[in-house]
Amino acid sequence: MDLQFYTLRLAFNNKLSFATIGEKLAHILDIGTGTGVWAIDVAESLPDTQVMGTDLSPIQPKWSPPNCRSEVDDAEQLWTYPMEHFDLIHTRVMNAFVQSWDHLMEQSFRHLKPGGRLECQELSVGVHRDDGSLPDNSYSRSWCNSEEAAWNKIGATPI
Repeated sequence: MDLQFYTLRLAFNNKLSFATIGEKLAHILDIGTGTGVWAIDVAESLPDTQVMGTDLSPIQPKWSPPNCRSEVDDAEQLWTYPMEHFDLIHTRVMNAFVQSWDHLMEQSFRHLKPGGRLECQELSVGVHRDDGSLPDNSYSRSWCNSEEAAWNKIGATPI
């Protein structure tokens, strides 16, 4: 998970978010925080902002900045956070783990402050060539089709 985080951070020129996070934000929620590295880095860069990372697995480190905490939580269940509470809600590479994106989006927008931002950094499983020349029997297309079939077997909805 951390390798994936650092790979994307390099690809994004060290940006933690494409939403404007340089301004004063009170509360950020990181859904599917994994090891918590994104939430920790954001908390370190914004020491006056409270950052919450949630995940189904309690694999986050015991140490973190004082403005960062993690909870074991299922983001697809009813949220207990106050309405209009978060300035930014963030997800990254949650495609295979979200059963209902509609439900997750609905809850996210309910819990964002007016003017708040929802940033979903999700990957597509499809591969394409600009000129349409990727053969149907290519290994890349076969891999993507297999991944999508696996997601369907577990009830996930690929984006």
